[in-house]
Amino acid sequence: MYPREISNIEKTCLSLILPENKLGYNLYRNKIAAMKIIGDGHFGEGNYFLGHYEPEPDLSFPSAPVFAVGTLDNGSEQLDIIIHEETEDKIEIWFGRDINDITQNDFIVKSYSYWIPGMNSPFTNSKVREISIRQNDFILAVVPEEKKIWLYESSSGVNHLIPVSNYYNSLMLYRNERNAEKVLNPNLFFNNLGLYNDLELKSALEIYNKYMRRKLL
Repeated sequence: MYPREISNIEKTCLSLILPENKLGYNLYRNKIAAMKIIGDGHFGEGNYFLGHYEPEPDLSFPSAPVFAVGTLDNGSEQLDIIIHEETEDKIEIWFGRDINDITQNDFIVKSYSYWIPGMNSPFTNSKVREISIRQNDFILAVVPEEKKIWLYESSSGVNHLIPVSNYYNSLMLYRNERNAEKVLNPNLFFNNLGLYNDLELKSALEIYNKYMRRKLL
C-alpha cells in the first residue's frame, strides 16, 4: 500500500492552507510536492506521513507541532486539515478521513496561514490583540474568542501556532504566580487577557521560547 503518490484532491486540500505568496508556506508546498505518502500517522484513517523513502514512520514519538491548520467547505461537507512541522525529512498530515471520494473541490478556505498583522481572525472575524516583538520582526497574536495564540514571523509570513497551556505556564512563571487555582487553569488566560500588559506577554513568550524544544524567536 505504501509508498503511494499523493492524490490530486489531497494535494489540492494541502495547498489551500499553504499560501503560495508567503515564503515559509510556499517552502512547505515545494517540500510536499516532492514527497510521497509513506505510512499511516498516529490517529487512524486520513492521517499519514509524507516522506522520500519507504521505511515506516516511528509512531512511538509524539506528533510534531502543528505548522498549518484550516477548514475547507465545499457546500456539501466541511473538512479540517492539519499539517505538522517537518521532522527528520517527514511531514505528518491529517484529513480526518479518506478524502479521495471528493469530486467537488471548489472550497471556501479558513486558515490561520492567511493572517497578516492588522487583520481580524480568518476563522470568525474576531478581533486580534497584537503585540510587537523586535520592531515588528514578530507579532504575537491572541484571539480570546477562539482561545488561540500564534506568532507571526514577518520574514517568512508563517503564523506559528502556540499551545495555550505551555504559554500560560510561562506567563505564570514570569509573574511568579503561586496561587494554584490560577496556575493550573490556563482557560483563565483569555478571561483575564486585559490584565496583562504587552511587556508581560512578550516576556512570557521569551520564557516559552527558552524552555521549549521548538525555538520560535
